[in-house]
Amino acid sequence: MITLINLILLTFLYTTDVCAQTTPPKLEINNPQSVAEIMMMQYDFDRDGIITEKEFIIGNGESGYRAHLSNIYESLNSQDKEEITKQQYWFIEMIDAAKYKKDLLSYFEYLDNDSDGYITTEEYKNTFTGNYIENFGRKYAQAIDSNKDNKISKSEYLNFDFTSLQSGSHEQFRNIDANSDNILTSEEMKQIFEKQW
Repeated sequence: MITLINLILLTFLYTTDVCAQTTPPKLEINNPQSVAEIMMMQYDFDRDGIITEKEFIIGNGESGYRAHLSNIYESLNSQDKEEITKQQYWFIEMIDAAKYKKDLLSYFEYLDNDSDGYITTEEYKNTFTGNYIENFGRKYAQAIDSNKDNKISKSEYLNFDFTSLQSGSHEQFRNIDANSDNILTSEEMKQIFEKQW
């Protein structure tokens, strides 16, 4: 079983320097404080000294949500791709929520081949490729289709919270958020790691 510390360290190695243009400092991972500092560097995307639940979910490397964002990114025109990398696009909701909504609509229209305002759940599921990722596509397709008619309407798609299926991350966030204020501080992270150290 992967412990929270191992998960964070693995995710850190995978996503380090996703949004920054500089090389991160070398950190010794030898105590709870150093792990908390690593987590702040990795998850605090806007560098405001706290981690929101959305930052935590994206930083935690949930494959389904990242695959959803990667699919949208791949559908962008080449000029848009020159302005932002795929890894940076994973944070688009926090960077530019209006652009994300516009891209979400464009992606829906791209998938809606017959322009009838619907895509089938099967068509949407098939946008997620690879055995592991296909499971996320199936879960998303079923969850987005709120009226269970095997079609995803534009309204269902645009109003769906794509982070809602990341239950493991939501639970981890709540476990770390000791005072239940919906933000994580380095002190809260240090405390959780002291328990596991």
